[in-house]
Amino acid sequence: MDKWLRPFRQATDAMSQSKVPTISVAYAHFIMLQNTLRRAYGELPTDSAADRLKSAISQAHVKLSEYVGLFAESKYFFWASCKLYPPDRTLN
Repeated sequence: MDKWLRPFRQATDAMSQSKVPTISVAYAHFIMLQNTLRRAYGELPTDSAADRLKSAISQAHVKLSEYVGLFAESKYFFWASCKLYPPDRTLN
């Protein structure tokens, strides 16, 4: 369980220590946490003893998905991404 919770602690520490909070940093942390939860869910046994834990992991994933959706729909997130990657700039 420690390996599942440690990324949440690390993300919390990183975001709280940032002097300038940005949507892109939070977005990246939330995506990383979703991936962590997806892996944790897949590592659980299929027996009924793990059902409550699977339910909790699913609920946490859904909540993170809601936040990621808010970022994706945000006009500020879109604006910032256009500033970082204008249409005329090629990505190498």
